[in-house]
Amino acid sequence: MSAALIYYGSMSLLYGAFALWLWAGLHRLRRQPRTVDQPRVAVIIPARNEAKTLGRCLDALKRQTYPSDRYEILVVDDDSSDDTAAVALAHGVRCVLSTPLPSGWSPKKAALHLGIQRSQAEIILTTDADCVAPARWIETMISYFGEKVGVVVSWVDIESTGALLSRLEALDAWSFQVVGAGAIGHQQPFLANGANWGYRRALYDQAGGFCGIEAAASGDDDLLLQKMRRREYSVAFADEADCRVRTTPCVSLSAFLQQRLRWASKTTLYPFSIIALEGFIFLYNASLLLLAILVFFRPTWLFFFLVKIFCDAGLLHRSGAPPGRKNLVDFLLAQWWQVLYTLLVGLLAWRGRFVWKGRRYTRGKLIEEKRI
Repeated sequence: MSAALIYYGSMSLLYGAFALWLWAGLHRLRRQPRTVDQPRVAVIIPARNEAKTLGRCLDALKRQTYPSDRYEILVVDDDSSDDTAAVALAHGVRCVLSTPLPSGWSPKKAALHLGIQRSQAEIILTTDADCVAPARWIETMISYFGEKVGVVVSWVDIESTGALLSRLEALDAWSFQVVGAGAIGHQQPFLANGANWGYRRALYDQAGGFCGIEAAASGDDDLLLQKMRRREYSVAFADEADCRVRTTPCVSLSAFLQQRLRWASKTTLYPFSIIALEGFIFLYNASLLLLAILVFFRPTWLFFFLVKIFCDAGLLHRSGAPPGRKNLVDFLLAQWWQVLYTLLVGLLAWRGRFVWKGRRYTRGKLIEEKRI
C-alpha cells in the first residue's frame, strides 16, 4: 500500500500543479491590450446539411454592431443534400459550393480554405452553422487584435436542453476551453475551438494554411493554431460575455462519443509535449477509476479524489463560467462522467474509426464520400 500511496500522492501533486498553472494563466488574461481599429472581417461558416440551424446563426450575424460595410458573411456549402445553400441565399448571404473535394483533403478544411481564398478580408473569423453569436461578437473579438496579436480565441457555450447529457457535455466542453485559455495566458497556446476564433489572413498564409494537416478530419482549429504560434504574432483569449457563442449539444450519447473520437483522431499530430500531457490525463483518470475501488478498503484515500474536485472547482470559479454551469450536483456527476468517457474514448481511439457529417473516417482520414 505504501507504493500506491506514493503513486497517488505524486499524481495528485502533478495534477494540482497543472491546475495552479492554468489558474495563473487565466489570471494573466486580464492584462490583455485592446484596440479600436476596425479592419475588414470575413466570417466563414463551413456547413454540411445545416438547413435547420443555419438560419438562426445568420440572423445573429446580421444583427452585429460592427459596421456592416466592414464585414462579410460567407457560407461554404460542403456538399449538402438539404437546403443549406437555399437558406444562406434567402438571408442574402454569399454562399460558395465546396465541390469537388480536393484529393487528400478533409472536407471541413477544404471548405474553410476555399472560404478564405474567396474572401478579401484582413481578419478571418470562423464559427459553425449551429452557433449563435451575441450582437457585439465581431466588435469585441476584433478589439483583441492588437498590433502584435495574430490569433484570438474565445468561449463556446453548450446550450442546455435540460437533459443530463447536455448538462454534462456543457461542463466537459468548459473544461477543455479552460485548459486552452490558461495555456494562452502563458503564451503557450495549443487548444482552440473552431466555432469561435479568428486570425489574420496574412498569418494564415505565412503558416502555410492547412498544408501538412489537410488530411486530418479534425484540427482545423488547434492544429492550425499550433502552426501559427511559431510565427512572430501572439495569441489572445477574448474572455468576455460579448464573445461567447452558443451552440447546440450532441443529440445522443453515440453522437457525443463520435465527436470525441473525431477529436482524439488528431492526437498523433500534436507535439510530443502535448501528447505527454494527454497521456498523463488519461493515466490520471484511469487511476481515479481504480481509486473508486480502493477507497472501500482505505476510506481516507478519498482525499485524492477530493484534490481533483477542489482543483476543478477552483478553475470553474476562476474562469467565470455562466451560472448554469455551477450546479453542484452536475459538477460532481461530471467529474465521474469525464473519467469514464475519457477512458472509453482512449481505448476506442486506437481503431481510429468514427462517423461525422454522414462520412466515415479511419485513422482520422476520410475513407469514403458516400452518404450514410
